[in-house]
Amino acid sequence: MTWHQHPFARWLIPLVVGAALGIALDRPMPWLTWPALGVLAALLWLLHRHPGLALQRFWFGVTFSALLMVVGYERAINHHQIRWADHYARIAPDTCWLVVEVAGEARIKRSLRVVGRVQAAGPAPDRMQPVAGKLLLYLGIDTNAVPRLWWGDRLLVQGVLQPIAGPANPAAFDFRQYMRWQNVHYRLWAAAGDWQKVSDGSGWSLRRRAMQVRAHLLARLARWFDSEETFGVAAALVLGYREALDPDVRAAYADAGAMHILAVSGLHVGLIMGLCYLLLNRIFFFRTWRGRWPRALILLSVLWGFALLTGLSPSVSRAATMFSFFILARLFAREVFVWNILAASAFILLAIDPFLLMQPGFQLSYLALAGILAFQPLLEKLWQPAHPALHHGWRLLALSLAAQAGTAPVSMYYFHQFPLLFAVSGLVAVPGAFVLLCLGLVALGCELVWPGAGWPFGKMLAWCTEGLNTVMAWLQALPAGTVHHIWLQPHALWLAYAALLLLAMGLHQRRFRKILLALALLVVGAADHAAFRYRHYLSPEWVAFQVRRHTLVGVAHKGTLWLWHDGVGAAALSHATDGYRAWKSIDSLVVLPLDAPPFEASWGQWTGQSWILPQGVVSTALLPQGTVPPMQWMQLVRPGQRIPTNEAVPSGSLWLLDEALHPAVRHRWQQVLEHAHQQYHDIAQHGAWVWEPGP
Repeated sequence: MTWHQHPFARWLIPLVVGAALGIALDRPMPWLTWPALGVLAALLWLLHRHPGLALQRFWFGVTFSALLMVVGYERAINHHQIRWADHYARIAPDTCWLVVEVAGEARIKRSLRVVGRVQAAGPAPDRMQPVAGKLLLYLGIDTNAVPRLWWGDRLLVQGVLQPIAGPANPAAFDFRQYMRWQNVHYRLWAAAGDWQKVSDGSGWSLRRRAMQVRAHLLARLARWFDSEETFGVAAALVLGYREALDPDVRAAYADAGAMHILAVSGLHVGLIMGLCYLLLNRIFFFRTWRGRWPRALILLSVLWGFALLTGLSPSVSRAATMFSFFILARLFAREVFVWNILAASAFILLAIDPFLLMQPGFQLSYLALAGILAFQPLLEKLWQPAHPALHHGWRLLALSLAAQAGTAPVSMYYFHQFPLLFAVSGLVAVPGAFVLLCLGLVALGCELVWPGAGWPFGKMLAWCTEGLNTVMAWLQALPAGTVHHIWLQPHALWLAYAALLLLAMGLHQRRFRKILLALALLVVGAADHAAFRYRHYLSPEWVAFQVRRHTLVGVAHKGTLWLWHDGVGAAALSHATDGYRAWKSIDSLVVLPLDAPPFEASWGQWTGQSWILPQGVVSTALLPQGTVPPMQWMQLVRPGQRIPTNEAVPSGSLWLLDEALHPAVRHRWQQVLEHAHQQYHDIAQHGAWVWEPGP
């Protein structure tokens, strides 16, 4: 591999650096763009006038890289819709009327959730002005007549704009950050009578037509399944529809290390392209010189049609872009360099949407392919079995190991677990995905040609899907199949990828020093992570979680979390505490009622209504501004507790206003505590509260 053969790899690095800086700094610099362009133009003129200038290629490369950094920075800043002058949040009042164009697939649960583009906003339907920006809509529905919304439909909505809230509990999933990378910053709830569809999508839209076709195919597919669990897996694998996935089935595939087959990705696109090549090569015309153009058009149409049908996820977009380059290179008889094509696809996608850089699906897709390209050839050389079955099995195992090497650090960073049986599950899941995809495509194709003709293949699809689910559930049930509660720090993630890069370079170049340096980085990163986790494991923490209309308080120490609650359901308790349990490496959970006997430990005591805390340093991450440590005790304010007079409020404490308080009672408590100059933390408004004793 040489840099001259991979120009897009050289151009991608400064573009990514610039986009990452723009996302991190989030500060417009309009004075930067034009000077950078001016410097580049001056350098080009100088090189043209003095072609023998020494180091001209070097200085041109440096200047062009700097220009790409500026382009990446400006692209990231300008892509942030909240900065637009005509963004609806700058114009619309809190309670307003909006005209919203549907720009996503509607999800139906208790309400209809859809992302839309706001086209007009105002205080009344007859006083609107044009605006722009994306909005997350929650629409009330009549369960007897659920409306169908397609891409491009226009809605008239009345409601209150609210910023998307951050995580309410420590170490919980940050939905606000997730939506921010999709350029969605506000949400709006509208009851069933406060919204209506005013028009269908205007014109002919590929996205709209793809949504309708997929809905039609899903209805056909559902006829062949007797179980929702098996239908959800088949729908996700064949058509990229993941809303029907059962949570238990999703967990089984994740714990077995086979979750990637349920997300339509490069694997599925590669299988589709392989089938198309196989079918077209059976026809003599497409193997001739005159048939190369029709073959390329058919392959590109199938490729992007499947990508549109499955929702254009980052992984599918990456695979479709790469295969498009392969098809065009073969059409024009050009040499193909895989690393250059990989970099070119990333360059194009990031130029269109720089926020893709922060999405886990985009990162996992490219890192998986990079791991395959870097490590699979080396692994295959370790063993060359003569038997065809062993040869194909070892190639598949090498593919799985290489992909896992590329994605393991970032996967642990985002999902806090690592499946130890990924190699075993890959030997079953990848061939199983190929069989299920083929059966699904054949069944749906036969059904479209002749209704009812796809029934035999559909039933075979249902049986095979059920068998694959059984295998994944069996792998999930094996002891020690998955390591949970992994929480990587950002610097540990960077150390891991620096070590992998050095390891790949050392193995390909046969440089033993780079291999040793890679192993040293891995050891340093592992030791630092272990020390951090051990300190975090020993440190006790008192927590008041936010659970809607309930009380949930606890203390964590040495792998055990004691929880006191007033009847919180199992699902709500899990939702509030799962992230925190992973963060603190909690292995044991003790759940107690609020009226349980008092709890006492060396670092504090729970009396049932208050915590008596030792002298220590307060963790101010989730506390109101002005909190001054140390505190000797903390009082939890619950429903039914008498509101004291201003003079009767005890001093030297922190008051926690419980989530279960009525809003009027909470407001009265706030007035009393503020008048008495007492510190308080409103759990309903500011989220969970965490206190960690100091040394």
